[in-house]
Amino acid sequence: MIQMQFPEFLLLIVPLTFLCWRWGTFAPDWKWLVPALAWGASHWWWMPPFWSHLWLIFPLAMFLKPWLAEAGMTGALRMAVALLLLFALTGPEWNLGGTGIDVVIVVDRSRSMPAEANLKELIANIGTNRKSGDRVSVVTFGTESRVEHELSDKVSLGEFGQVIAPDGSDLNDALLTALDRVDRNRPARILVLSDGESNGAPPTFAARRAREMGVPIDYRLFERPRVGDVAVRDLILPEEVEPREPLQLSVEVYSNKQTTGTLTLLRDGQQVASREVDLLPGTATFPFRDIIDRVGLAEYRAELTVEEDPLPENNSSAGVVRVSGESRLLVLNSDGQSGNLVRELLAAKLPVDVVRASEHPLTRESLDSYAAVIVENVPAQELGLTKMEVLAQFVEDMGGGFLLTGGKRSFGVGGYFRSPLDEVLPVSMEMREEHRKTNIAIAVALDRSGSMSMTVPGGMQKMDLANLGTAEVVKMLTPGDSIAVIAVDSDAHIIQPLTDVTNPEAIAKKIRGIRSEGGGIYVYNALVAAGTELAKAVQATKHIILFSDAQDSEEPGAYATLIAKYRKAGITVSVIGLGTLHDPDAKLLQDIAKLGDGNCMFTEDAKSLPKLFSADTMSVVRSNFVEKDEKTQPDGIGGAMLLNARLMGNLLS
Repeated sequence: MIQMQFPEFLLLIVPLTFLCWRWGTFAPDWKWLVPALAWGASHWWWMPPFWSHLWLIFPLAMFLKPWLAEAGMTGALRMAVALLLLFALTGPEWNLGGTGIDVVIVVDRSRSMPAEANLKELIANIGTNRKSGDRVSVVTFGTESRVEHELSDKVSLGEFGQVIAPDGSDLNDALLTALDRVDRNRPARILVLSDGESNGAPPTFAARRAREMGVPIDYRLFERPRVGDVAVRDLILPEEVEPREPLQLSVEVYSNKQTTGTLTLLRDGQQVASREVDLLPGTATFPFRDIIDRVGLAEYRAELTVEEDPLPENNSSAGVVRVSGESRLLVLNSDGQSGNLVRELLAAKLPVDVVRASEHPLTRESLDSYAAVIVENVPAQELGLTKMEVLAQFVEDMGGGFLLTGGKRSFGVGGYFRSPLDEVLPVSMEMREEHRKTNIAIAVALDRSGSMSMTVPGGMQKMDLANLGTAEVVKMLTPGDSIAVIAVDSDAHIIQPLTDVTNPEAIAKKIRGIRSEGGGIYVYNALVAAGTELAKAVQATKHIILFSDAQDSEEPGAYATLIAKYRKAGITVSVIGLGTLHDPDAKLLQDIAKLGDGNCMFTEDAKSLPKLFSADTMSVVRSNFVEKDEKTQPDGIGGAMLLNARLMGNLLS
C-alpha cells in the first residue's frame, strides 16, 4: 500500500505555486480559503481514504476558480498545482498487494512447550476462518526455524512436515524467518505461539526489525505450571583428564518442594551410577566419580526422575570431557582387515585403528581421538552422505588430517564427484571423457505426486530439488550419451524423450520446469515408461534411476518380472528414495534396486537429492572407464614404494 504524504507534496507545491504566481496574476476567491484549509488540516494528519474525501475538490475549486481561469501553459501549471494540493489533503492510496491481510504464524515446537497445547488444532482453525484475500504462512522453530507453509490462501494448515530439533528455542531466528515471508505491499501481522522461553539471540533484534517494517507481533502464551517443579540446573565437569585418571563431577539440582527422586549418571549413553536422593526446597549438589580408559570425548548426561513433576523436560543436563592422550590414525576400508597400507603404518610405529567403513559411526565425538583418517579404496556409497559430511567437518572445523587413497573404487569412479569430500580434497574428482570406453543411456523416472509440492527450508519445493538432481545427471553425461526423463504420478509423462546429450542446457531447462501435479506415484508405470525409452538406445550401458517417495510408492504391479526382463537386456535399476528405511514402501524400493543390480539410497533431507543423483550417475559412469594397463601398472609394490613414513608423520602432526 503506497500513501502520498501531505508534507512531501508541499515541497513540490511551493515552487510550482511561486512559478504560477510569477507567470500570471494570483487572484483566488479568498472566501473559500478557510473551509478548504480547515478540512485539509483536520484530515491529512491521519491520512483518510482518498476516494471518500474527493468531494473536497468543490471548495478547493471555488477557492481557486479565478486563478485557474487562465489559458495556455499558465493555466495547465496552475491546474497541476491544484491537483497536487488535492492529493496532499486527501491522502490517496494505491493498493499494489490486493485485498486481505497476511498472517505468519510462528509456532514453538521445543521441549519446553506444554504437551497439552493443541497447536495443530489452533492453526487449523486460523486457516479455516480466514477471509477472502487473506493469506497464511506457518513457521515452526526449535533450535532453528523451518518454513512449514509459504504464504497462501489455499494451503491446508494444521500438520507439521518439517523435522525440528526440540532442544532449544531460537525465537529471534523464527521471527526473522517470518519477516522474510512478508510482502511489503500488503498489510501483515505475526502471531507467535510460544511459552516465552528463548535461548538463541535476543528476540528484541527481530522485534525492532518488525517495528521498522510496520508488522505488528501478536502472541499467545502457553505457560506451564511451575509449582512443585524439580530441575537439574547444571552438570559440573572437568574440561580435560588423562586416561585412567579418576575424575569427580557434580550434579546441581533445584527443587521447589520436599520430595525424593532417582538421579542417574550416564556416559556415552551407558549408565555409570544411580542413586536415590532426598530433595528439600532449594538447591543441592550431588557428587559422582568415574574413570575413563580411552582417548577422546566422553559425553556425560545426568537425569533426574521424580513423580508428579510438572516440568519433566528440565530434569536433565549434559556435557563432555576431553580425555587427552596419544593421537591415533583411523583407517577405513571395506573389510576391516589389515592390508599392505596398515602393515606399513604399523611398521612406521604409528598407532592405527582399522575399521570397516560401513560399520564405523563416524560422529564428531568418535573422531575426536584421531589425528587423521585414511579412507582406503572405499566407494562413496559405503560411507553415505552423512558420514562424508562429518568427515568434511572433521577436516574443516576440527583441523583433522584426511587421506583418500586411489583405486578402482575411489576418487571419481568411487562416486566422490560433487560429494562433501570433493570440496576438501586438493584433487579433481571429475573423470575425463578420453578414459571412457563405452557410452551410456540413462532414463530418470521422477515422482511428481502431491507430496513433492511440499516446501523445504529456503522456499524450494521437493520437486524443485529432484529436478536439480536430474539436471546434475545431464551435466555429467557427454554428447555420446543419451538421457530420457519421465515425470510420474498415476501415469507416466514423457518430459524428455530419449535424446543425445548434445545440448545439455536445453534439456536441463525442460527438467527444471517439472511441477508436482498431485496424486501418487505408480511405480510399475514409471518402470515401464523408462524401459520403453531405453529400448531406443544404441548405447551398450543402459540404466534407470527411479526417484520415489518412500511413504507413497503405489501400484508396483509385477515389478519383479519386469526388472528380470530388464536385466536380461542389460538394463540396471537404481532407486533414490525420499524418506527412511522405516517408511511403509522402503522395502519395495530396496527390492527394486536389489533386483535391478543398482544402488538404493534414502534421504530425509530433500536438499541432498542433487548429490544422490550425482553419486548414482557416477557409479554407473565408473564402470565404463578404461582399466589399468597391466604392463605399466603391476600389482606388486614394495613397502618402500607404498608408503613414505615421514609423509604419514606429517599427516598426523
